Amino acid sequence: MTAIATFLGACLAILIEVFADVHPPLPIPEGPLPFNAPQIAAEGAA
Repeated sequence: MTAIATFLGACLAILIEVFADVHPPLPIPEGPLPFNAPQIAAEGAA
């Protein structure tokens, strides 16, 4: 189960990186922290 979660997390990170590279920066809408955390992390890494 842990391996599946790790794999899904890696896929999500890759999708975020691709989305950030292809699309121009978008404003992050206000929302729950768990929803915005990956986007904030992606912008911080970019």
